[in-house]
Amino acid sequence: MTDKPKVLVADDDKKIAQFIKTKFEENGIKTTLAHDGKEALFLINTNDYDVAVVDWIMPYLDGISLLKILRKQNVTIPVIILSALDSTENKIQGLTSGSDDYLTKPFSIDELIVRVNTLYRRTKQIAEAQSHKLTCGDIILDELAHEVRRNDELILLQQREYKVLHLLLKHKNEVVSKTMILKEVWDYDFDPQTNVVEVHISHLRNKLTENGLLDPIKTIRGFGYVIQE
Repeated sequence: MTDKPKVLVADDDKKIAQFIKTKFEENGIKTTLAHDGKEALFLINTNDYDVAVVDWIMPYLDGISLLKILRKQNVTIPVIILSALDSTENKIQGLTSGSDDYLTKPFSIDELIVRVNTLYRRTKQIAEAQSHKLTCGDIILDELAHEVRRNDELILLQQREYKVLHLLLKHKNEVVSKTMILKEVWDYDFDPQTNVVEVHISHLRNKLTENGLLDPIKTIRGFGYVIQE
């Protein structure tokens, strides 16, 4: 993502939509317009927008229905509902349907710009934080903090145990051979006599399965190990 968001504005009122686009672009926000829900759905599914500003009442597909489809598709674009429907019930419906913010008409364009930029920054920060984490189900390995948590409980690992888990998580759902683990973690070639990998896998399993938790590491005999959700 760049320092300024790329935004889709969906509103069937072309004057309002063009006004928003003009003001957004004066503030460095690249803006695309859609004038009905179906067009908005198509554009979101075929482009990478940072934020969408969506009117509730639109032809063919209203804003709430659009939101529900997007969330069902696991499309996580942040959405601001912009609507003349200003009752508490309307706001609750909008927010519980998957929107991240709700602004009523008439609105302040300056406020809308602030809300778009704030939502963009928040989403960017979350994405950057998540990019440093490897996960498998309830297991989270934070590469920056060098911490491992399961069910939000800190798991204390030795350096080699951490490296083995890191390697398995990087190749989640893929079989990692003993030879590869020896090379990546201990930096030496395969030695058929050593059981150092088995020992560290055993220690790792014991620590990951405390309190009766399921073992996420599966042994594939003759091939290696795989960590699975």
